[in-house]
Amino acid sequence: MAMLYARLGSSWRVAPTGRGLAGLAPRLLSGRSAPPCSRTRARAETHQASEIARLTDDIVAAEGRLAAVFDRRPMPRASEVAAMRQEVSEMKAQLALVMGAAGPGAALDGPAPSDVELADRARQAFLEVERLLGQRSGGANSRDDEAAIAVLEAENERLRTEATALLMRQQQLEDLVAANIGAGAGSGGSSRTLPAPR
Repeated sequence: MAMLYARLGSSWRVAPTGRGLAGLAPRLLSGRSAPPCSRTRARAETHQASEIARLTDDIVAAEGRLAAVFDRRPMPRASEVAAMRQEVSEMKAQLALVMGAAGPGAALDGPAPSDVELADRARQAFLEVERLLGQRSGGANSRDDEAAIAVLEAENERLRTEATALLMRQQQLEDLVAANIGAGAGSGGSSRTLPAPR
């Protein structure tokens, strides 16, 4: 049986190949215990879950430190902010890599994925990372987003009311011009007629 060595976090894991994922399924219906490879897989999945949780906590903490840097006076140096943002980006990339390895498309054997599939997996992993981080941050970002949305909605409503008033005023002016032109044509030519548009 061929073996696949995969790096997961800071340790190497061994996974059997050759029979696909079906060979790794535990035998629960027959009453026999799961084969050793299934127990190893379960340990690897537990390790992945703890690695995901650790990375998520680290990312939330790093983003908190980054946000706190902007609260102090004087403002931080650009190089300091860039280094902190780079650290957060690297942790997000590592989390996406771990989550991609734990995803359903992580078959141990089969054809190598195409560039499009890899890009799609990476995009899905980053979306999942952002979703997890939104849940882990206690909703602070979502509250800020909700406040910004409320401000934008109020501004939108104000602009809509203003635009409606302008349109109503324009309609009144057009009605007045039409009435004035109609009255001037019926009276045989008034001295108050508007010049023809050029």
